[in-house]
Amino acid sequence: GKWSMDAVRDYMMTNLGQYNKTSENMIELVICNSDTMAEGAIRALQAFGYTTGGESSTTIPVFGVDATARGRELIANGMMTGTIAQDAQAMADCIAEMVVNVEDGQDLLEGMDSYPRDTEFERERMIVLPYSIYTPQEDAARDE
Repeated sequence: GKWSMDAVRDYMMTNLGQYNKTSENMIELVICNSDTMAEGAIRALQAFGYTTGGESSTTIPVFGVDATARGRELIANGMMTGTIAQDAQAMADCIAEMVVNVEDGQDLLEGMDSYPRDTEFERERMIVLPYSIYTPQEDAARDE
């Protein structure tokens, strides 16, 4: 999808021409690497009459990443199923610690034992920073 709403929309338009109810091999779920890409997928689905947010519309679940304002709006309007939020502060803190290590001539991951590692696939040098689950109740709490 090239992180582009238009690229994803065009890609999905092509796919929906091939994978549809008529050919009996319909796309059932879309997972995107960003909310912007998810919006492109939604636009293509809507061009084919899916996921319009109306009660009579067939909904194809679409998930994104970033919990952007637009993504949250799409969820509130019933067009996007979900999104997750990246923890920007945790990422910045982790990167800052790595920079200090490099500046001090230490191993990149020196003293960073508190961060989870990807041991499942034997990538112990890979730090895992978990995403946060976004729920519409978070927006409601902010509005109060």
